[in-house]
Amino acid sequence: MPREDADVSEAMQELFKDEGIEIVSDAHISKVTGRSGEQVSVELSGKEKTVLKGSHLLFATGRTPNTENIGLDIAGVEVTERGYVRVNERLQTSAPGV
Repeated sequence: MPREDADVSEAMQELFKDEGIEIVSDAHISKVTGRSGEQVSVELSGKEKTVLKGSHLLFATGRTPNTENIGLDIAGVEVTERGYVRVNERLQTSAPGV
């Protein structure tokens, strides 16, 4: 939840922890076996190899903006340091009418 406010992320992590849901970040999935709703095994690689087992699998990868080299600068549309289109509270960009 990197795009959320820190307090929202912390609250979600605490809620998941209370429900027995483990959050693993900065890991690479090497292998998935089984069927969600029955039994699932997920093999992770990172600092050390880990296998998680459970009945359900939620896989959240996030999104990557595709805003490079498409002329946003020419149109006057500003982007954030991560490449997302910068908008105000009314979802208006820095370019009038866009």
